[in-house]
Amino acid sequence: MVEKKFNPEKLAMLNNPERLRLFPITRVVESTKLHRPTHIIDVGAGTGLFSVACAEQFPHARISACDISPAMIAWITENIVSQHSSIVPVHTQESNIPLESESADLLFTVNVHHEFEQPLKNLAEFNRLLIPGGYLVVSDWRKGNSERGPDVSIRYTVEQLADELKHTGFSIHEIFPEVEDNFMLIARKV
Repeated sequence: MVEKKFNPEKLAMLNNPERLRLFPITRVVESTKLHRPTHIIDVGAGTGLFSVACAEQFPHARISACDISPAMIAWITENIVSQHSSIVPVHTQESNIPLESESADLLFTVNVHHEFEQPLKNLAEFNRLLIPGGYLVVSDWRKGNSERGPDVSIRYTVEQLADELKHTGFSIHEIFPEVEDNFMLIARKV
């Protein structure tokens, strides 16, 4: 059986600044025209690398850095929060995020979607959290062989993800088919 979840013992890998290319925040801003969000949710935040990038891009926004791993939440609390007070670590269950409904302008995941046990349930939860017209950005490993990343059998195609999004109340806004070994899809809550 292929292991789907990231091993927290490898958390140092998550701090590699090269990973910022997987979620090019400037492209997201250009595509969405989102310039002053008040609340951003990072699902599967890991060590908070992308949360920090959002905090720097949007200094007035509250960033909820969500993760199911207590080790990741502890790492963010110990290493990030003192430097970025707008980042709030949030321990979650996979498809139960203890945040207010319709509170976020933007929600994103980076290399997490393929790990979900019940992806439609997760996407429905994301829909609940976003304001009407809010944006969901998913960057994940492209289906196909590469030297890095998870087993190809658990990866998604853009079409598979787009179909799931349409079934959970999203419309496709823009697709970036190649972002490193990933694709990035921007959807909007209908």
